[in-house]
Amino acid sequence: MLKMFNLAKMLTIFIYLTSICCFFVTSQNVLSRDILPQNVSSLNTPPQDTSPQDIWYIYEEPIEGLKLYDTRTLKDGTLMIWMAFYDEEDPSCMLSPYFYLRLIERTGRITYINLNYTFTPEVICPINMTFIPLSYNYIMIIYVKSDNGVKGKYGLIINYDSEIISEIYLGNVNDYIIESGRLEKGFIRIEENDKKGIVAWNWLSTLTTGKVVELGSGEFSVPNLLSYTFVNSFNFDLIDGGIGYAYILKYDEMGSSVTNDPNIQYWKIYVSFLREGTYSPTTPSLVYQTTTKLNSLAFKSCF
Repeated sequence: MLKMFNLAKMLTIFIYLTSICCFFVTSQNVLSRDILPQNVSSLNTPPQDTSPQDIWYIYEEPIEGLKLYDTRTLKDGTLMIWMAFYDEEDPSCMLSPYFYLRLIERTGRITYINLNYTFTPEVICPINMTFIPLSYNYIMIIYVKSDNGVKGKYGLIINYDSEIISEIYLGNVNDYIIESGRLEKGFIRIEENDKKGIVAWNWLSTLTTGKVVELGSGEFSVPNLLSYTFVNSFNFDLIDGGIGYAYILKYDEMGSSVTNDPNIQYWKIYVSFLREGTYSPTTPSLVYQTTTKLNSLAFKSCF
């Protein structure tokens, strides 16, 4: 049974494992999404299933009322904790227009980022913001805001000293901003596909000054196959720092004279790969096809 600890301030407890970083959160009111160890008998005693190689820390948030909102881990083991004021009964809205981030290194050193920047109500309720780490100790906060009545996606570049470097326009609200998988390889902006399935992309990175520069740009294009129509597309990360882009195509029975051929492939999926350094997508390759007349075909990531 999970144990809850009655504390005046929220404590964030985390364990650095050899290959995986885990954390545990306790507070006066623990949300269902928070994880608590089942065998913790004391805040100063690590769980029984940890090994001697694990590093055990206890973090106490100095600002009263801040609660854990999200986390991510860097490859060097640094834990990034996004703290926020929000109502537990309605976590879709923040109660404060400010950004708080804690960077906790494996050595136990903590960097506090309390950004002196007021985000607009359309950003905080509902929450229309996130963040990604960049190289050279920079962070980009991604959010939606209106400019002359037109909503767009923007990025606020800050450093670890809570200083604002610049604000950049990232594109339409439906565009995707994707980490390339490695900080030194920047991030990728992918536009929403048009009706023909053509998608524009830009590969960007940061300099030592925090300035964002474009490394490459181009388009993903749907394979031109007779009797097939474009249905959908999706992107996914590659472990080498690039991305993959997949296209789902469906056989058009209405536009073809061949309807009784048992070898007809009713669905096909093609994939292109975009890797750092080349900045040119590979020719789409067929990775899946089926003769089954499915009503639909969807992609679910296992990560």
